[in-house]
Amino acid sequence: MANWATLDVAIGLVVVYFILSLLASTINEAISTWRGWRGKFLGQWLENVLTDQASQTPGTSLLDRFWAHPLVSPLICQPKGMMAARTHKRHPSYISTETFSAVIMNMEPAIHTGERTVANVIDALPEGSDLRKTLEALRAEVGDDLTELRVRLERWYDDGMERVSGWYKRHVQLWLAVIGLALAIVVNADTLQLVNSLWADKTVRAAVVAEAGRTVQAGQKQTNLGDAAKEVQTIKALNVPLGWKLKRHDPRDLPHGLRSWFAKALGLLLTAVALTLGAPFWFDLLSKLVRVRGSGAPPPARDAVRSGEGEQKRSGPQSVS
Repeated sequence: MANWATLDVAIGLVVVYFILSLLASTINEAISTWRGWRGKFLGQWLENVLTDQASQTPGTSLLDRFWAHPLVSPLICQPKGMMAARTHKRHPSYISTETFSAVIMNMEPAIHTGERTVANVIDALPEGSDLRKTLEALRAEVGDDLTELRVRLERWYDDGMERVSGWYKRHVQLWLAVIGLALAIVVNADTLQLVNSLWADKTVRAAVVAEAGRTVQAGQKQTNLGDAAKEVQTIKALNVPLGWKLKRHDPRDLPHGLRSWFAKALGLLLTAVALTLGAPFWFDLLSKLVRVRGSGAPPPARDAVRSGEGEQKRSGPQSVS
């Protein structure tokens, strides 16, 4: 039936999208870790809120004092395989809310050995710094309640981390789009060609649907670059038209003619856009489609009487509309 063939083509296309998205996401995460993007965005936010324009002496600014604090300095590491003389120490990718508030509330632990007050906390910060202005604004709301000041400071920090997370996600999404386009071109993942091949070849379609069922049954799990590449090879071994092959009348051949080049560019672009949605999106959709495919046609009613090919009606008097 045509409707089941359409569903099978959709399942085949989605499983290809999922596997390629998995590979693209794995590459993206590897680049992110190598470049330390999370740490860079966190460091940028801290630089924005801790920069002290008044301090000109190296090591004495509020930002330098923050990184040198005993609670933070152990979190800074030197990238492996890189010489310290040629690189900067890598900032941590995450600083907990409790650690941040503890550092700010005890910026000068050696000076105040007794019970600290709100005034002590604010006086330890440079005049005119953005962080001091923030704490003074919070003090206007909570008064001299040190515990409440810490709560409000942590809430303010959490809001800042949400913005940092947004910066990181937008940056990663941009790179995912670039990686997705490059991957679509390298493996020749042409959406239009995939649809045509799956629709025309029932054997390939059935094999891909079976592979989709195994993929859903295995579940989504963390994979490394090698495992993701093996998944691409597995789906390619099912005669899905992935990869390039310079052979006339082969779906993997280079386009011939302006119209064919336009169709190829459109197909690759559609694949690249699809990969930006990410592997979790396509796995969820694949799971739903496989469940629909596995449920089959609805069973006939007990009192149904067949009167033709695939047609059924209930026995007894029928209402006339």
